[in-house]
Amino acid sequence: MFGVAALAKGRMLAGPLFQTEIANGCNGVYVTALVVAAMLSAPASWMHRTLGVAGAAVSIYVLNVCRVASLFLIGSYRHDWFDFFHVYVWETVVVLASLAIFLAWAGWAIPRGREPAG
Repeated sequence: MFGVAALAKGRMLAGPLFQTEIANGCNGVYVTALVVAAMLSAPASWMHRTLGVAGAAVSIYVLNVCRVASLFLIGSYRHDWFDFFHVYVWETVVVLASLAIFLAWAGWAIPRGREPAG
């Protein structure tokens, strides 16, 4: 799509100018698990929880595919920027997007006026 040939084999993503390994911490599973845990512990109906979990998982997956693709392009064309975007920019974007997903879901799914437990 961006004119860069790439080959994916297992956890490796390789092109003519750059190759990288997608480690377990970089695949979005941990962030998805955190958002899912928050949704399952919230005082919402099971239908809202189910829809929230499905929507969050798909949203985080799509975000992570964009993240990996952009990091591959950055590594291919501006390798000196790779670490900054990998560690600072995308980590921040993923955390803030996950928070936004949860807050949007909570505003929709959690009934208003409910007394806190305790």
